[in-house]
Amino acid sequence: MRGTSADVVRMIVRVAPHRDATCADGSESSCVAFRHAERRLALQRPYCEPRVFEADALLEPGAGAREAYDASCGACVRDVLAGYSSTLLALGPASSDKTLSLFGADDAPAGPPAALLPLALLHLCTAHARARAARAPLRMWMSAYEVYLDRAVHDLIVHEPAGAERPPLRVRDDGRRGAIVDGLEAVELGASAEHALALLSGIAHRRASARVASRAHGSPGGGWLLARGHAVIVGHAVIVVRVRPARAPAARSAAAFDEAVLTVVDLAAAERLGRAPSGTSEPARRASAPSLARAERALGAARVAEAKAINRSVAALSNCLSALAQATAVVGRGADRTVRAAHVPFRDSLLTRLLASALSGGCRACVLVTLAPEPSRYNDNLSTLLLASRAQLAGVERSGVRGESRDRGVEPGVVHTRSLRCRVAARLACQAGQG
Repeated sequence: MRGTSADVVRMIVRVAPHRDATCADGSESSCVAFRHAERRLALQRPYCEPRVFEADALLEPGAGAREAYDASCGACVRDVLAGYSSTLLALGPASSDKTLSLFGADDAPAGPPAALLPLALLHLCTAHARARAARAPLRMWMSAYEVYLDRAVHDLIVHEPAGAERPPLRVRDDGRRGAIVDGLEAVELGASAEHALALLSGIAHRRASARVASRAHGSPGGGWLLARGHAVIVGHAVIVVRVRPARAPAARSAAAFDEAVLTVVDLAAAERLGRAPSGTSEPARRASAPSLARAERALGAARVAEAKAINRSVAALSNCLSALAQATAVVGRGADRTVRAAHVPFRDSLLTRLLASALSGGCRACVLVTLAPEPSRYNDNLSTLLLASRAQLAGVERSGVRGESRDRGVEPGVVHTRSLRCRVAARLACQAGQG
């Protein structure tokens, strides 16, 4: 059964409601079919064999926020409170309600939170209050940044005056902690949920403010670069919450931990440039003959540059996950064969460079996949599921030492326990072959 092994990345799949009101029932117009008994989903289109993927939880469009939280982000928060660093990687094509699932709607009615990140902050604040009442207080800090054009990092907590340009932050390599962001604001959280939710609301507004979609679905140019509702998300957002016991290390019990880190990554969807939308008929595709130059004229060079940067960073992340899945490599032949850890190209992208410790070492992981049910989104959904499958195969190691901070743990790119076992087994096989 998936999700029971310690070295398996959990995958949660959620389908967005239909955008087309005439197909709102989704009976025969959806390209996604759930097989709940088998815990699998089938991606289907006419006259083709369905592509089948395994998942740990399948959430229908009508699934509630609490059900989605318990299956995905809630497990990560529980891991962090138990002393294990954890990562939630959110993937999804445009208009699949991925960012809405994480942050919630701006015009949401008053009442209990209906999104994953607000529920996670409530969970953490409640745990903070209980720990303080039990005389075992915790300290928590939250920071958030956006990776823009794969070369600039912007702080999402610091408020800039209207019209002012956000200065990029400097990223440097620390020999002990890997890539760190200088000057990144870290706000301490307490038992007050209102304070934490206000911070999260500011992060969501600063991320999506200033960029309004100039093309909607179906409008001229909309096939070359998909607009996301009212605002266009042009970078990957990373939210980090660090949890640490307040007592000095000498005064802690054996069950205490040093530091645990919750990392939530809202990965921007790969853009479609220079081609018609998936599902377009062949005559219409030939008639439109979209090209990159035409996309630049329709959308502007700046928007095309943003789309290129998103595609490059998503491709780099896919390469890193594929390398992590291999873990080891055998080099040479015969008596010259040697076994070594496979190279993980974290430095190919600024995004993967910053996420190196969140994707390897002693870190638990969960992948949240949001899909668009419209048949025309088949190719976008397939690309998302293939990337999520690579994350599953990577099997981010969950056997890290409890109580170790990821920054002070195993160096990025080393999946330590499983990698060592694979290398030992491969070396014994080499020696047996030489003998």
